[in-house]
Amino acid sequence: MSWRQRKIPLSIYRGGTSRALFFHKKDIPVDPVLRDKVLKRAMGTPDPDQIDGLGSGVSTRSKVAIISKSNNPGVDIEYTFAQIGIADDTVDYDANCGNISSAVGPFSIDEGLVSTFLPGKTINGGINTQLVRIFNTGTQKMIYSHVPINSEGIVQFEGDFKVDGVPGNGAPILIDWKDTVGASRNLGPLPTGNPINFINVQGVDIPATICDVGNIAVFAKASDFGLTGSESRQEIDNNLDIDRMLRIFRSKAAELVGMTDDWKKVVDETPFTPFIVLLSSVSESTPEMDIQARLILKNHCHPSLAASGAICIAACSRIPGTVLNNMISKESLLKDHIKISHLKGSLTVWVETGESQTSKNTHFEVLAIGRTARKILDGYVYIPETVWES
Repeated sequence: MSWRQRKIPLSIYRGGTSRALFFHKKDIPVDPVLRDKVLKRAMGTPDPDQIDGLGSGVSTRSKVAIISKSNNPGVDIEYTFAQIGIADDTVDYDANCGNISSAVGPFSIDEGLVSTFLPGKTINGGINTQLVRIFNTGTQKMIYSHVPINSEGIVQFEGDFKVDGVPGNGAPILIDWKDTVGASRNLGPLPTGNPINFINVQGVDIPATICDVGNIAVFAKASDFGLTGSESRQEIDNNLDIDRMLRIFRSKAAELVGMTDDWKKVVDETPFTPFIVLLSSVSESTPEMDIQARLILKNHCHPSLAASGAICIAACSRIPGTVLNNMISKESLLKDHIKISHLKGSLTVWVETGESQTSKNTHFEVLAIGRTARKILDGYVYIPETVWES
């Protein structure tokens, strides 16, 4: 047995309200079993504190991005997202993270991986941007990142754009998810074919919409779980009765769309998705908001709102007959964006659909979100040699 360690180059980036370890694909093992061992060891998993790695015991900071240059036409970058378990010994590659996606473009430009310059779009006038076309391997879908750059083509991180849940401001990165319909099941925006399904939880049939855009999520009214929708993260996470109901609800939704053949096995077979989105109407004191949301990720309330969850919320709002579409006002539906209230503030998604929209035929011209990102560290992570020997 060796006590030596191997060093692997990496970068750490914040993207939106999340943080991840960024690796070049060429620098990590090809063998999937060994790769998972290395990534878990780098993060300090399994351990609720992740004390012996770079994680911090929080799901929004237990993430990995694996990046490589693409040789496919119309694609600049191939990006694999990995959600690393914390106390549980898991690695999930089947979904995407909207927040971390916002840092993929900056990392790729910083590392010289984007060979073709294409001018991008911007949220704020007067900012030069570069378009980076990104293929996410987990969802097998394209996302389009418009990255702020200076006159020399260097990524700009400083700016005046505010993301609620992140201290300070940054340069706005516009990310368009218009081509991510059917991200998980590849069965269109509504994988069950119905705008509403009823999911039985402890003898009660709860109206639910399962929407698959950006990432797959199951939607319901917070009031159907005895909640107001304004609860804090702790009030949701510490309520054992609510926790039990939500676990059953998510598990049966997963079974309904074929992500598991037995809802009781969902923790092992699909621990990351579908998300749960609990919806409630906005208060009279916040008329600028269109809907209020609490997102449940890995059986815990998200501290703010997953960006890919916000994308799915925006998409679901425009599909006729869904739980969310029925809740939102006619005035809100006429706007070119939706403003979502969450625990740390709000999040805006720009959304424009094609002319003829039905529950089974939905096309998005624009489905975009503004985020900020920042490079935090370039360096090495050290992995014990025993990981290769075991």
